[in-house]
Amino acid sequence: MAHSNLTQLIHGLKTGEVQLIRNYYSSMVTLKDATKRLQLFDIIKSDKKATDEFASQKLYKCKPNSAYSQLKRRLKEDILNILLLQDSKRRFNSKSAQAEFDVRRLLIAGDILVSRGLTNEGVATLYKARKMAIEYELYNEIVSCCEVLISHLATKSGAKDYYENKKIIDVAIETNKKLLIAKDYYYKVGIPTLFKLNESSTYINFSREATKELEGFFSESKSAKVGYYYHQVATQYFSLIKNYKKALLLSKSFLDLVQKNKSIYLKRTIANAYFQIAYNELQLRNYNDCIKNTLNALKYFKEGLTNELLTIETLFLAHFYNNDAKKADQVLQRALTHPKLNSNKFLPAKWHYYKACYLFKQKKFNEANDAMSNCTYLLEDKTGWLYGYRILDIMIT
Repeated sequence: MAHSNLTQLIHGLKTGEVQLIRNYYSSMVTLKDATKRLQLFDIIKSDKKATDEFASQKLYKCKPNSAYSQLKRRLKEDILNILLLQDSKRRFNSKSAQAEFDVRRLLIAGDILVSRGLTNEGVATLYKARKMAIEYELYNEIVSCCEVLISHLATKSGAKDYYENKKIIDVAIETNKKLLIAKDYYYKVGIPTLFKLNESSTYINFSREATKELEGFFSESKSAKVGYYYHQVATQYFSLIKNYKKALLLSKSFLDLVQKNKSIYLKRTIANAYFQIAYNELQLRNYNDCIKNTLNALKYFKEGLTNELLTIETLFLAHFYNNDAKKADQVLQRALTHPKLNSNKFLPAKWHYYKACYLFKQKKFNEANDAMSNCTYLLEDKTGWLYGYRILDIMIT
């Protein structure tokens, strides 16, 4: 790649950010190399494959040299500074990520104000940062805010402010320990093969112990973030041992937790919660409830992504098992035209298998047989699909 990181950075900018950078250079005509920085920006923006040799020849009429390298460095620094200075509401998709950035910015601002003699305003800014950090369960930032407050207030305000902040630090550190352990369990239960936990009995035992410990952590800490990982691990464990009633209760509890706590609220998390509810309703053969929750999940998932296709699968199965042929066919056609259908070899094979099942159920045996020819990749599968393929093939023929 011609400009490597710089090219990737520029082509990752949003339309508003590109305009912001151009406006910046237009207003900084006295800045050294400002015109050349903007010219380099435009060269890279207009052609992702433009080489350093091409850009340097355009700007300096020579091969890349130290001046050109300095120009690239300054342009990159300018872009990063402009991105940092823009409104955080425009930068982040989630309020939690926005809050994390805002807390760090307030922390720096408060520290600068105090160091320059504006003590009251600086301390007020630091308290604002601490409050936001607590609201969003940003434990590292809570500790940082309290430490800066202690350094500025301890000798001036006495022991009361010191102990108040010290207590908050202690709670944050202890809760963060629980959160880190919860994350560790989440990854190990979610990706067992990576941690050599894929042997059935080992995996079940590990998941059970993780669920038990995290339940205690959540009860003790009352932290929504700890609760997030507890619910994820526990729901997976109870689904694993086919206790779908318990998994369903946890899924509903998880949805309630996410809806009530802005520290973990994300549209995709809401979507996942509805999806988990729908999945467990499907296992319990509560097809109407499954359909309702699947449709709720689809309202929150972005269109055209893999998660949407996975949710559509649950919707299809609910209609299929509920003997609603018309709606099952509608969902099937939606899946077969989904942009992520051909993202790997397994997905189209699986959906053509579903198509064959649907056609067989409609007694369209010849069409079902044709559909089977498009899912032969399942013959290579070792997770159970091979058996389904073989059985359906025997039934059709």
